[in-house]
Amino acid sequence: MTTDRYGALPATVVIVTAGQHPFDTAVWGGLGDLVTVVPLALFTDAEARSLLADRGVTAEPVVTEVLRLTGGLPVLLSTLAGVRPTAPDEIPDPSATALDRFLKWERDPARRAAAVWGALPRWLDADVFRAAADCPEEQRDELYDWLGGLAFTDERAARLRYHDVVRAPMLRWQRTRSPRGWAERHLRLAETFRRWREESEAGRDAGELWADGEWRELRLAESYHLLCARDARAPGTVIRDLAEACEQGGPVAERWVRLLGDAGRDADWAMVTGWSRELSEALARGGLGAVLDRMLDHVPVPSADDPTPGARTPGTRAVSHDDADLLGSPWPGAVTGIGERATANERAAHEEPPVPAAGDTGLGAALSLLAARLHRDRAVLAATRGDYPAAFTHLRQAIRLAPGTPAPAP
Repeated sequence: MTTDRYGALPATVVIVTAGQHPFDTAVWGGLGDLVTVVPLALFTDAEARSLLADRGVTAEPVVTEVLRLTGGLPVLLSTLAGVRPTAPDEIPDPSATALDRFLKWERDPARRAAAVWGALPRWLDADVFRAAADCPEEQRDELYDWLGGLAFTDERAARLRYHDVVRAPMLRWQRTRSPRGWAERHLRLAETFRRWREESEAGRDAGELWADGEWRELRLAESYHLLCARDARAPGTVIRDLAEACEQGGPVAERWVRLLGDAGRDADWAMVTGWSRELSEALARGGLGAVLDRMLDHVPVPSADDPTPGARTPGTRAVSHDDADLLGSPWPGAVTGIGERATANERAAHEEPPVPAAGDTGLGAALSLLAARLHRDRAVLAATRGDYPAAFTHLRQAIRLAPGTPAPAP
């Protein structure tokens, strides 16, 4: 085509080829001036809506659900548009179709299963894959190497990550096909990350751990899998950890907010997704101070004369009807983990523990300590800005909730 062997081509001819990998420069390097690379991306919202409208799918509830289920992937959009649904409940789940499309060239059942198992964690290395995969030990390294060569996985910092648009339907297929199996696999992964996290904690205090990026990755992974398994204590633990993360700065806190969003979406847990949405908006609007304020708005602290869970203390906003779902699940019992141990250590060193009211299960004391920590962190931020009246107000609240709360460092 680039010689005159078959005659000259008209100047208006455009030749298009597509493939998984870019051209080999050793073969095509001399044609660089004649080639324009056009990446194939997901459909934008406008492009997706245009395709659906061309197929007669225009009802907004239907369009919204199709966009959610497909993630803008053209092949899935085309599949669902062809059904021409008129109501959300008429839309078939495209996850099985997506799975077949992604693995259409692979006939080995062990490899197909490995690709599905590998989608469960947010990131993979060989050790994580061994924990995620149900296959003979002697096959795991070979299957992990095979995963690394797939078109929908990328290696970053020695870890494999699935493309989001591929991982999402794989997760949805597993969750809807076998809810119990889904929960069991996530609990097994959470236990693996918990064990690795605890091994890394030996001889180190909480402050040192929170400054360690690798420890934070293990904690995030453990919490993600507990949330995906819908462990009843996990939301409270993550919110407790978010208070700790705020002390490490905005980028670290953002990781915990994103964790809530990822797990809420992947587990289809509306309450967790709601927390993520509210905290993300707060972080974007007002930074860490707004995040702490938002958490303070929703931490129900029983008072000494009213041990009813959800009762408010003076100075906190009453729980409205709209907040009921938001507060229902995060606090089913005392939170656990390194955050709780760190708080217990601080309390032993600096204060007497609050005395639970009659009938209190210990949740009230745990929430009082969490609220005290949030007020203390809020005091630190206010003092950093030079807003000493606000810092004093928050510190006074912290001391009232947990006598002995240390003052912010100057």
